[in-house]
Formats: sequence, structure tokens, C-alpha cells
Amino acid sequence: MVRHALILFIITVILSSCSLAKQGVYYNEMAEPPQVKLENSTLVFSTKNSSRNSTLIIYKVEAKANNDKKVLVVTAKQVALKKALNSFEIRLDGLGIKDINGLTINWIDPDGNKTAIKL
Repeated sequence: MVRHALILFIITVILSSCSLAKQGVYYNEMAEPPQVKLENSTLVFSTKNSSRNSTLIIYKVEAKANNDKKVLVVTAKQVALKKALNSFEIRLDGLGIKDINGLTINWIDPDGNKTAIKL
């Protein structure tokens, strides 16, 4: 009996940890929409953690530039048990961006849905 209970406990822990593994962040799941501002050739993203699942913490915001289309694609990752961060800096020169004018910034959800963010 104890052995069966232990096995069920271990399975529960494994399944729980898998469901709380690193996952993408949906734009509409954040407590407030993300904000972005430009400071000295650096984009500063301000985020609020998930309003759906309070155990998940946003720990990374990433961006990729498509200079031909003048689009900046932004994604974020969240996970449990990480240090809470709410500000993320991305240098424009690290993305190969020289001119921010006319650039569209899109937040991309894990399912591919995009939401424009105003600078």
C-alpha cells in the first residue's frame, strides 16, 4: 500500500513539473499589457507576470528583427521557481537595427498570434 502511494506521488510530481516547464507567454495572459520604450539605443520591455497562473514567472524576453520587412518579433518565456523580473533590455545594435523609425513591434504568442506593441 505504501509502495503504491509512493509511486503515485512520484508520478504526480513528475507530471506537475512537466506542466510547469518553460513555456511561452501569451500577450493577453499578462496582468497588464507589456510596455516598451527606447532608452539610448536600447529597447526596454516592462512586463507583468501571468494573471492565469501565479506560479509562472517571466524570466526572458527575446526579440528578432526582420530588417527587410521592418518588423521586430518579440517573444517571452516563463517558468516556475525563477527570480521575478519585470524589465528586460534588448540592444538595437545586437539586433542589427540602426533606425527604429517605421519599425513594427509584434508580440508573438506561443500559438503564433501576433499583437502590435506601440513604442
